[in-house]
Amino acid sequence: MWDLSSRLVAIDLLTEPTDSFDATVREAVLRFQQSRRLHDDGVCDTSTWESLVEAGFQLGDRLIFLTGPMIRGDDVADLQVRLGSLGFDAGRVDGIFGPATELAVTDFQQNVGLVPDRVCGPETVAMLRRLKHRTGTTTVAGVRERRSLKRRAAELGTVRVALVHDGSAHQIIGIAGTDLRRLGAQVAVLTAPTWPEVAVEVNAFATDLCVAIELTDEVCCEAAYFETTGYSSTGGRLLADLVVRELPTTPAWPLGRLVGMSLPILRETKPPTVALRLGPINEVNDQRTLVASAIATGVLHWLEAISTIDLTAPTLQV
Repeated sequence: MWDLSSRLVAIDLLTEPTDSFDATVREAVLRFQQSRRLHDDGVCDTSTWESLVEAGFQLGDRLIFLTGPMIRGDDVADLQVRLGSLGFDAGRVDGIFGPATELAVTDFQQNVGLVPDRVCGPETVAMLRRLKHRTGTTTVAGVRERRSLKRRAAELGTVRVALVHDGSAHQIIGIAGTDLRRLGAQVAVLTAPTWPEVAVEVNAFATDLCVAIELTDEVCCEAAYFETTGYSSTGGRLLADLVVRELPTTPAWPLGRLVGMSLPILRETKPPTVALRLGPINEVNDQRTLVASAIATGVLHWLEAISTIDLTAPTLQV
């Protein structure tokens, strides 16, 4: 508890650390979750705690380099934004220092006359700050995603779709998978104990897009796509919008809403991904079938729509 409150103090969400999880601490956790685009329930779960740890790093606080497990943090996200807006493809702004970010650091070092040691250290940080005035308003990763989407505007049979769930939506996922296979898509139905583990399987499948479902007892109809400071997934938002439009209307559900979030299943999957959070869903098969149909139809419309994406539209948020 002391560690939690100390981290909240370090990012100016609390005035002093405490050993008790009182209303003040809960409110601070809630505000942190909202700022990080996590589920804002005021509970410090695994995703919230990991984000708190990452929030403690600013660019220049430490050496950043490729290692296993990969280094994560706000400093990495800042690095990715700076490199991407200078024209160096550091990958998505996910705060994870992977091979793409390492290559971008190396290319940047070579271009500005630094020793290309693949490590973001003091000299590299100083040069990035010196060139801040030259940054644009669009990351290379954002442009690359939209070009990739253009290439996917082909026959459905060439598309690989991952349908994933946390164990609660196997029937819906199964029906949606059957519908998509009938249309010719290659479909993988995946599940794992945690969302990060599911993301590993999605990436191993080399999928073109991914839909994740979580069922809840709460009144909820939400479609989330990956978004963080500096990056918003064009393909993810488009897919979320199209699936929400197809979801059945019911007195038990509010109107479907789109929300940009940085949940692990969105952040750690490489392809455009949508996380559906729905509830309550009763045991009537027709309702589950309608949800499954909405997913399949949304994917089909997504393939039809991506050919119209504007490659010049900015994705960088400042």
